[in-house]
Amino acid sequence: MKKGYTIVELTIYLVVTSIFLSFLIPSVWDLSDELMFRADVQDAEEMIIYARQISLIKNVMSTVLFKSDNIYVMIEGKTIKERHIKVSKVGGRKEFGFLSGIPYESGKIFLHFKEKKALLTLQPITGVLKIDWE
Repeated sequence: MKKGYTIVELTIYLVVTSIFLSFLIPSVWDLSDELMFRADVQDAEEMIIYARQISLIKNVMSTVLFKSDNIYVMIEGKTIKERHIKVSKVGGRKEFGFLSGIPYESGKIFLHFKEKKALLTLQPITGVLKIDWE
């Protein structure tokens, strides 16, 4: 009696494994896209907080500017920090502004990536940043 597997058993194993993987791989890619998008939104949040802190500490006007796939923090027209994000579309306002830590330009910015969306809302006066996921 020989030990081992026949070619038919190996073929069946390979077919079942490939079918299982064909269902698993797309969901892993979607999860990867979701995590990258969430990281980009967190980067945007960090840049907004940074601009507000710089404005408050240095008592200057700072701006967070959203342009297609980059976010810029600017002080009086000069870029001091830049971050690359992978979003397909930026909607609503294109910038938030602070003067001595108080927002002088507030509103809503929509970030889109594939079918995922995030809405960043900066409240006037208080400067509270709210993020809604769609």
